[in-house]
Amino acid sequence: MNHLTFVWHQSQNQRHRENNWQEFLIGTGLFLAALFLFSFNLAFPLLNGQESVVAQVAKEMAHHSLFSGEWLFPTLWGESYHHNPPLGIFLISLTYIWGGVREETTRLSGVILTALSIPLLYGLGREAFVRRMPALFGALIFLTLFPVVRQGRLALLDGAVICFEILTMWCVLRSRRDLRWSVGVSLSLSCLLLTQGVMGLFLSLVILLFLSWDTPRLLTSGYFWLGIILGLVPAITWYGCQWVSYGPSSIEGIFLVPFETSQGMFQGFWGLYGVKFVALSLPWFIFAYSGLQLARKSLIWGWAKLILVWVGLYLVIFTILPVSGVSYLMSLYPPLALAGGLALAEVFDRPSEEPYPKWWRIALLILSGLVSLVCLSLWLNFPLDLRDLSHQFSLILVLVGIALTFSLAAILISQRNPQFIAILFWGMYVSWMLLVTSPYWTGEISSGNSIQLLAQTLQDRVPHGQLVYADLAEENPALNFYSDRRIIPTSPETLLRYWHTLPDPYLLITLETWQKLSLEYVHPLDEVFPNWYLITRMQDS
Repeated sequence: MNHLTFVWHQSQNQRHRENNWQEFLIGTGLFLAALFLFSFNLAFPLLNGQESVVAQVAKEMAHHSLFSGEWLFPTLWGESYHHNPPLGIFLISLTYIWGGVREETTRLSGVILTALSIPLLYGLGREAFVRRMPALFGALIFLTLFPVVRQGRLALLDGAVICFEILTMWCVLRSRRDLRWSVGVSLSLSCLLLTQGVMGLFLSLVILLFLSWDTPRLLTSGYFWLGIILGLVPAITWYGCQWVSYGPSSIEGIFLVPFETSQGMFQGFWGLYGVKFVALSLPWFIFAYSGLQLARKSLIWGWAKLILVWVGLYLVIFTILPVSGVSYLMSLYPPLALAGGLALAEVFDRPSEEPYPKWWRIALLILSGLVSLVCLSLWLNFPLDLRDLSHQFSLILVLVGIALTFSLAAILISQRNPQFIAILFWGMYVSWMLLVTSPYWTGEISSGNSIQLLAQTLQDRVPHGQLVYADLAEENPALNFYSDRRIIPTSPETLLRYWHTLPDPYLLITLETWQKLSLEYVHPLDEVFPNWYLITRMQDS
């Protein structure tokens, strides 16, 4: 009997080691596939907006010593910056210290964290579903979602937010069977709060609601709350220091700014942002919807409660408090990816005799037709030019690849062939790889080259630290970042006043404004664009 027990334990240990090795290989493969996709062609001009603002804050943070503690209080052009906590920006500043201030280093930390979120979501799926296929399909869906590919490659802190969010939920599921993981819950939640405070609060509500429904005993455990309190010390300490140093206005900047520019409920998720969210989630939103239906019918299981609470609470929050950008809706993608992975795993495990949902095939055919129409429109507007394959034609190739992927998947679904899943994953991955090799992966037409030329002129002609007043309607963060000078939008009347009162005024104005103001003692430094001039006042005036 003892010999049989020994042999049984040996076989169990061997199977456990083999399973751990398989999990390691899957996780490593997912990370490498994500890192390859996300890190390709990062040397692209920074977007004029929040990405350039974050890069400027990180550049100023990199000038401080790592041990001085000054990086805990971010600044923008020497003034306190209260829109984001410091952790995500600090990671960018580390890459600046390591590799210099470049577009690639600006985006590198976000790329790595987004790539890490793919195997983390697989681990979360394994904890939730136990089965491997739903977790694997969910991770692959997340990998090939266009918003994840785009936002994860930009320096917008979305990659860090998603990574810390998934890590937090993974620790929550593990803490249900081991209370020591409660420290992991709070530490990863601290990282989230120190990257984007609003999403940290929202995720805390998701966790409390999920545990009160699925595992209420945890909420009455002193050990669980002790671990939570210990792990939250870094976040609580930083927010306390902010309050003491700058007052309540600093905390309000972090938690209220995302909602200041909202125009009301119908401009939130159920308005333009909701349409963008669904459109950018295709084709995976089709399968995610089926997965949500499965979860609604399986409320006795923890995974169903997790998905429904995660998705449902965020939808309620974004409806009541509509945010000012699509970026905040990124947090909806992990639970939707898990739901889609579950739906695909269900049909993958079915016998071939059972029919697949017919509306899947219809939806994919409709999408294929729409993508083909867009492709035809681009072809008519951008004729084939073999000398310019990396530009307009590359976008056409991407659309052709997506349309063929959808059509082939629809045909396989009609034949009850589960290989449509592999076709969708591989086709979308290759299509996004083609897209990121083109200049269109950001979804915007970049004017980065002209901005960089103007920035170089400002660097050559304007002393460092000197403010430049420009005849512009609004500030241009990308121009500020590349020139390392702050260009302040100013009305013509104020420009005239600065010209007469400042000792060394530097103005960036149009020829029309120059003539209108009738400026005296003008020393033209350069014509930066046709009819745009950089001027200052003569020294002997």
